[in-house]
Amino acid sequence: MQLSRSVGRACLLAVLVCSAACDSVQNGTHAFESGDYKIAIKILKPLAEKGEATAQVLVGRMFLEGHGVKEDHAKAVHWFERAAEQRSTDGQGRLGWCYKNGLGVARDYRVAARWFQAAAEGDDAWAQHQLGHLYRYGKGVTQDDAQAARWWLEAAEDGHVFAQANLAELYRLGQGVEQDCVSAYFWYTVSGIDTTNDERRLCSERMNSEELAGAEYRIVAWRSGK
Repeated sequence: MQLSRSVGRACLLAVLVCSAACDSVQNGTHAFESGDYKIAIKILKPLAEKGEATAQVLVGRMFLEGHGVKEDHAKAVHWFERAAEQRSTDGQGRLGWCYKNGLGVARDYRVAARWFQAAAEGDDAWAQHQLGHLYRYGKGVTQDDAQAARWWLEAAEDGHVFAQANLAELYRLGQGVEQDCVSAYFWYTVSGIDTTNDERRLCSERMNSEELAGAEYRIVAWRSGK
């Protein structure tokens, strides 16, 4: 009976500690998003040191961008690595970004691709977009437009506007996918990026009235689904 009570108290204590940590992460995240970086670093750094992945990513971002602390890319990489090792897709993607751009580490596209791949497979749309770029231009991976299209489609369907515009370009040119002006027009339009207006117009000129109506129907359905 005594043992049962001791176990119960231990479990309750664990729940309370976890709850307090979650509240602290939320408070730190709120401070970060509000631009109160001095408060954010004060709350989040101790949590990051204890292994809280979300806190590690946010602390890494503050060091990367010089928010609330002196800009230090090497320290940013350190925190992104710790989060990435815990399979945080945000940490994996941001670590990939550092390797892609030589921030705090020597530029290494192959390592960048590996981290983007890990995050992309975890359904991180931003990492999927970045991985698509590496495949499109053959950096750190074998150049492969079909793979670029695959990852840009994943990100596009999750609402990533730049992936949508890039995917539209592949459809317009017939690179990595079968040429399809209807799909190109659709993705250019839903991306909402003004710089693609000329390409969007070229696609519309190549479609007949039935194809254009079909594309517009898809656009309405997409937006209503959002």
